[in-house]
Amino acid sequence: MKEKRLLQKYFDEISQDTGKYCFMVEDTLRALDLGAIETLIIWENLDVQRYELRNTSTQEIEIKHLNAEQEKNDTFFKDSSTGVELEVVTKESLVEVSLRVGEGNELEQDAHTAPELITNSSTAPPPPPPLHSGWRNTTRTLAAH
Repeated sequence: MKEKRLLQKYFDEISQDTGKYCFMVEDTLRALDLGAIETLIIWENLDVQRYELRNTSTQEIEIKHLNAEQEKNDTFFKDSSTGVELEVVTKESLVEVSLRVGEGNELEQDAHTAPELITNSSTAPPPPPPLHSGWRNTTRTLAAH
């Protein structure tokens, strides 16, 4: 029932065009970085991995969020300007990373962000886009892809 209320509130924000919502992985991560998220709704079947990649030439670290299709594409694992291979330092499910919001990981920007997991077994309407959030006290809207 809690899932249904969360999703209903999210869809109400969209239908009323309040600007207090965002979706898509990169937009949501940007909003987290700004500390603008009150509730982070995460679909349990989100098929996105968080990669920490090291450029073997410069030793610089880059973070990428890739879905299963993108993981098959070698270009995501090479430096776009030099073609140098990027070494995988860590790979972790974005769902697991997101559920740790507020526990001191790189997603924590606001101690008041509450992560909420949405499952397929709920009585809620069909799941929303994989990762989205409710904005707090702002009218700024991130563009959807």
